[in-house]
Amino acid sequence: MSAEDMLWPIERIAEAIELLGKLERLGVREVPLPRTPPDLRGSALDKWVEDLCSLMSIDANGFSYRYDDLSAVLAGAAPALIRVELRGRSYLLAIAKASRNHLTLLGPAIKKARVPTAEVMNLLRTPMLESVAEEFDRFAASVGLSGQDANKARAKWTSNRLSNRRTGSLGEGWALGLRPGAPVFAQARSAHLTQNSLRLVIWYAIQFGLSILGWGLIGHSIISGDRDIAWVLAWLLLLITVAVLQAVVSWMTIRVSNTAACLLKQRLLVGALSIDSESIRNAGVGAFLGQVIEAG
Repeated sequence: MSAEDMLWPIERIAEAIELLGKLERLGVREVPLPRTPPDLRGSALDKWVEDLCSLMSIDANGFSYRYDDLSAVLAGAAPALIRVELRGRSYLLAIAKASRNHLTLLGPAIKKARVPTAEVMNLLRTPMLESVAEEFDRFAASVGLSGQDANKARAKWTSNRLSNRRTGSLGEGWALGLRPGAPVFAQARSAHLTQNSLRLVIWYAIQFGLSILGWGLIGHSIISGDRDIAWVLAWLLLLITVAVLQAVVSWMTIRVSNTAACLLKQRLLVGALSIDSESIRNAGVGAFLGQVIEAG
């Protein structure tokens, strides 16, 4: 299926958010889906999507992007919704997963399809290119520019306009995710903390096993009196492999610890912001100083 076949009508935005949230396990709360107001655009559409996601207990962050940033945005935004203008109508593109060269899209027929990223980029860039082409045609007609000079000017005009052009009304996007106060295990799964932790344990076990095997080989060679160079070469090969694995384990340890620290800080911040301001105000500085001293 093509990317165009996976487009949702803008009127079904509530259904698209609900299904994408359930597919990605974002802890969607079951609520009656409201009817989408007609002719929603710009800030009104942003506000409506944020309110709808809040009703469903989903975190939604609106984003914009430049023409030349589109590839990076698509690779890192999933799960996300992107508005597309096509033939004078508004549609939605529901991105479930993203890799370097392919996007997994969720279509209105409740089916997923793996589509090349380049095809999606062409679909999103078409309205921008058409808009810039119309601008240049009006400019060229006003100054009487034509022929080969017009072609050269068109290329420079397009490059200059698109390098600084944001999508604006031509397209909007919303990255969906778990709310900051979601259950810890759900947040860890969404941040791939559990998968990366399991990979870290496996790599560490392999490194530890190969290290024991290497020293076992050299120990066997010494105890048995076998001075064959092959044992020494095998030991050196194992040592090199262990050194490489140790670098991998160190990198994964940093990655897992940073992810865990970010989740912990996020939960602490959410907890701090949820404290009743009146109770904090009434407690006074002395009470908090006493708590700090007791905690120390």
